Amino acid sequence: QIAMIGSKLKGAIPQFKDNSVAWESDYDGHVVKVIKHPNEKTVTVYVKTKEPLQIGDKLCGRHGNKGVVGAIIPDHEMPKIDGPDGKPLELIMNSSGIASRINIGQMLETAASKIALKTGKPYVVNNFGGKDLDYTQKVKDDLKKVGLDPSGGEKIWDPISGKYLHSKALAGHQYFFKLKHQ
Repeated sequence: QIAMIGSKLKGAIPQFKDNSVAWESDYDGHVVKVIKHPNEKTVTVYVKTKEPLQIGDKLCGRHGNKGVVGAIIPDHEMPKIDGPDGKPLELIMNSSGIASRINIGQMLETAASKIALKTGKPYVVNNFGGKDLDYTQKVKDDLKKVGLDPSGGEKIWDPISGKYLHSKALAGHQYFFKLKHQ
């Protein structure tokens, strides 16, 4: 009987093809978002991964600043911030790209990160809000209050040559995203 029912319904059942994509990455991922498209009978799944950075990867900050990884340098060769802990820089932006891409948001984010690290508390700057408040001056004042240089500048030195690279360079934390290759 089952064979007869199956043969009668054979033409009535719409044929579906499997369009699913298998996760074939070398790196673990976890699902962060699932969107169902009922009209198209499809599902889009967004997966977040943690992958090591490679030469040629594209990076993007939250303020339109972007670049391509040109070299990956070991920590012991990376320029360091002058100070008792001598932390190596994690990312150096190409100075020729900075002038055309820098905006006040990047500078405020970098300076605010120094305040947040020093105080151990989040530091929020709304650089497009309020006509009466000069956020650049507020951040400078707050840097001074916590005992940091109001210019936000740091002395950077090269551990290989032992020489200073710049008298004062803006150094601090910024959010960067690794973009998917296009």
